[in-house]
Amino acid sequence: MEVIVKEKTENSLLLTFKGVDLGFFYLLSRELLEDKNVANAWARKPHLLIDEVEFFVATKEGDALKIVEEKISEIQKKFLKIKKDIEKIAKI
Repeated sequence: MEVIVKEKTENSLLLTFKGVDLGFFYLLSRELLEDKNVANAWARKPHLLIDEVEFFVATKEGDALKIVEEKISEIQKKFLKIKKDIEKIAKI
């Protein structure tokens, strides 16, 4: 996976990812939009034939990159809990 920083300002971040699926970035955008400090977040595939995803986040206040990192950690924790719950069910 290749990450390209297309634009970084005090309160926004535009990244391009090559070789990744759009699904995770939809999830991340949704989680970010639930944060009161986030003004906007989206993910898109600029062209169907090009293997890249653009991801954007703008904050009302705070560092956009830091908020993205925090949300990724929260998503990881949620998936770990789901994994543990599934493992419990598998033992039954």
